[in-house]
Amino acid sequence: MSGVEAREVVEAAVRRELFGPPPGEAPNGAPLDCSGPTWTFATKDEAAGQFHDRDTLEEVLTRSDPLRRYGVGVLYSGGTSGGAPEPEDVESAIIPGLAQNEDNPDQPPAELSRHPKQDETDSDDFDLSDANRRKPSAMAISFKVRVPKNGELRLRVTGAYYDPVKVTAPGTPQLTWWVRRPFTLDAVVTAEVLRRERKRTPIATTPVIEEPKLPPRIKPAVSVFTRLVPADRDPELRLVTIAVVDDVVGTGPGSAFFQVGFTAVAAEGLRIEPYPEVVRSDSDDEEESIALLYRHQRTFAIGHGCAAKWDEVQGAEDDIPTVPSVSADVLPAYEVTSLTPDVYEEHADGSRTSVSVSMKELAAASAEGDAQVEKVLGLYGKWIDDRAASIPDLPFRHQTAATRHVRLCREALERMKEGWYLIQNEPLTARAFRLANYAMLYQQIRSRLDKRKITKDSQGVYRPVGLHPTAEPGPRDGRWRAFQIAFILASLPELVDSSHPRRKLVDLIFFPTGGGKTEAYLGASAISLLSRRLRNPDDAGTDTLMRYTLRLLTAQQFLRASSLICVLEDLRSRSETELGTAPFGIGVWLGNDSTPNNWSSAERSLRQLRRDYYASNQFLLLKCPWCGTRMGPIRQARGQDTPGYVWAGGRFIFRCVDEQCRYNGREGLPVHVVDEDIYDSLPSIVIGTVDKFATMAWQPAAASLFGLGANGDRLFSPPGLIIQDELHLISGPLGSMVGLYEPVIDDLTTDHRGETPIPAKIIASTATVRSYEDQIKGLFGRTEVALFPPHGLGDC
Repeated sequence: MSGVEAREVVEAAVRRELFGPPPGEAPNGAPLDCSGPTWTFATKDEAAGQFHDRDTLEEVLTRSDPLRRYGVGVLYSGGTSGGAPEPEDVESAIIPGLAQNEDNPDQPPAELSRHPKQDETDSDDFDLSDANRRKPSAMAISFKVRVPKNGELRLRVTGAYYDPVKVTAPGTPQLTWWVRRPFTLDAVVTAEVLRRERKRTPIATTPVIEEPKLPPRIKPAVSVFTRLVPADRDPELRLVTIAVVDDVVGTGPGSAFFQVGFTAVAAEGLRIEPYPEVVRSDSDDEEESIALLYRHQRTFAIGHGCAAKWDEVQGAEDDIPTVPSVSADVLPAYEVTSLTPDVYEEHADGSRTSVSVSMKELAAASAEGDAQVEKVLGLYGKWIDDRAASIPDLPFRHQTAATRHVRLCREALERMKEGWYLIQNEPLTARAFRLANYAMLYQQIRSRLDKRKITKDSQGVYRPVGLHPTAEPGPRDGRWRAFQIAFILASLPELVDSSHPRRKLVDLIFFPTGGGKTEAYLGASAISLLSRRLRNPDDAGTDTLMRYTLRLLTAQQFLRASSLICVLEDLRSRSETELGTAPFGIGVWLGNDSTPNNWSSAERSLRQLRRDYYASNQFLLLKCPWCGTRMGPIRQARGQDTPGYVWAGGRFIFRCVDEQCRYNGREGLPVHVVDEDIYDSLPSIVIGTVDKFATMAWQPAAASLFGLGANGDRLFSPPGLIIQDELHLISGPLGSMVGLYEPVIDDLTTDHRGETPIPAKIIASTATVRSYEDQIKGLFGRTEVALFPPHGLGDC
């Protein structure tokens, strides 16, 4: 089964569970005669199990009534169909059962002062209050049509209601089961009805009965509301709302409708055109950008109490796109286009090759590596020029936003070129960049090593199975994707030069999950901490704070960062004159439920882990980040062994069990998970969660992470880089709370020793860019933000 097929199975199961039976579903269980209102079983056992209607093959609910069974696509009784006569003095022609004001249904209608937005209804005039209730009794869709003289809309409404069946069996109280009664209703809305001025019109429907189904006992009411398109007096253009209302008298499951949906099909020359777009004189830059990027994505219908969907868009002779039909869908599904993080160069013969940059070549400062970087910069520059050349062909209303987008792209390119110039001409930057590429190359190789099995020998000592792995790059290993190397070059000047005028600029990565953001983070972090050590080998404090929202750090991210630190520490140990004697390290700074806060807690947790199969593993690391050898709990007949987890000298350390491993020695791996250990060892990278920083007020020892001693005196430079993952999640109440602590963190990470304060560089990632500048300002207090990659002129 393919991934797509598996997804379809899951989607169908969710839809079946929430919405109800799909059309043509095979009957389940034993047949039951539901032609009468009662049924008596001869024995109690016969009443057990699933059943379906013997005659119609429809489901029978035996455990609960349909209102408890299904929660989506339900219309409750009590709606108003709008069939009553209209007063002559009604100006707004509000449909009974529709809200007069979307914000407050009891207030008079608001004035329509502008065109309706493409993705919103002209709801200032009306909206379905019955559709917006907790127990909705109506659903509707609104859309725009061009109505020729003989044009018409053909409607089909589908759904079901459930009839009760009283069931008795010996030795049990009387039960009420519910048998499904599906219906299909057809109707035609003529041009005469569609051209009425601000009129609501009940529409007669005809049941479509196919054997062995039964004629419906009850059916919903259908009505049409039609009016001219605001600010467009073309008599053929109309805004139409089709409403389906449960106006059945009565309450309870027997008066409700289920699995409701409907479709409107254009016929006899009628055309369904895009819903009116908004034309606003007060649009801000963000709204203009969105309008530009998604100008080809047209909305053809708006839902009320449901979603609206439409068929594939078709072209037209007058370049106005149309769709053959629109539908109401209470459980919509949309397949998001898969985006690739790869960039391809197209050749004259139609072939194309992936554009990437070799970490190995950059680490060696080879001419081939230089040429690969130059290609990335050149292709991006050409792409920008092509976009700029197309701006005059855009509609005038989009040209201002397009010009702004191209300007931001050029600024990003200039930042990349500045970073590349520094690498070519500034020795410290060049050395930091080369070492960072070496470290990232071998981080990538070592973090991808398969977990090596271990076995206990005759002396009871765990040893790895097989030979020690050789971490040598293959032909496809160690490649920067184009966006990764571009981002690193753009941010590099502020990382290596703390006095750079753009140091306070927040770089915000907006890229799909799985596109390589973590690799870009780690590359930036490696450059930051290496340049710091190259400037001053004794400046050994924490350099990078990697912050995640609550507990959203993944094991893979932790392993990658740990592998990077292991490679850097190996580098440092062979270049102490250049990189200092203090080891590189990584610390995981989480809450007490995730990692131990002190040594006594660590010892207690380790004992619990060795004793209890079900104890939480607070030490997180499950394989050696250098050689891949297994670490952590192994179940035994009684308790668990924990190879690689060592308690020695009153401290917890990770020590690989492979005697050939670089980190099999007494010091163990440079990975720290105990808070007290982190405060003492000052890891180069500290991975924490935003809530953990709130504990600083009660943990004076945490000052060491910011380069401060016990008396508040500065021992080392403060962290120079803050990486904030999943920024979009820090909003609402959580954002307000995090924002309270940010001024303190900002001050603690600012170096005040010189005449000009030096702030930390901030890099963040987000899954949404709506109001991102306001969020950055509200959270970090910084007004300069650079979105990466900058927007182009379209959504693809």
